[in-house]
Amino acid sequence: MNKREFMLGAGALIGAASTAGAATAGVGMAEPDADADRARTARPPELAPDLAMAKWQHYLGDEFAAPGGMLRLSEVQDECGARSGATAEQFSLLFVGTAALTAGTHALRHGTGQRIALFMQPAGLSAQGQALYRADFNLLG
Repeated sequence: MNKREFMLGAGALIGAASTAGAATAGVGMAEPDADADRARTARPPELAPDLAMAKWQHYLGDEFAAPGGMLRLSEVQDECGARSGATAEQFSLLFVGTAALTAGTHALRHGTGQRIALFMQPAGLSAQGQALYRADFNLLG
């Protein structure tokens, strides 16, 4: 279980406890939105084999184990913009963390157990002095 799943589960338990407490106290509470609750607790989409930008956006803020440390996905940058009729999807992933990697293909492991190999290159340092890495994608439609 990763930190995100733990926090979502804890939030659901707290929400359920407060709803039950309010019901016994006679306080009228609105029913929680079932669709929103499912979206919060749902497992993110599988990364492979389709590496679309929309899938990566579900992983923003998540940590990945990398050789020699941890990386957090800090940004998904759309390089095409909202061009109508675009047949390619170009985007970049920006990771920040403690791993010391050289340019090349590196195996990453998400807290859900998913593994993926990405070609990444160093992209400088964050404002906090952590290493930045960039992975670029050009998916033809």
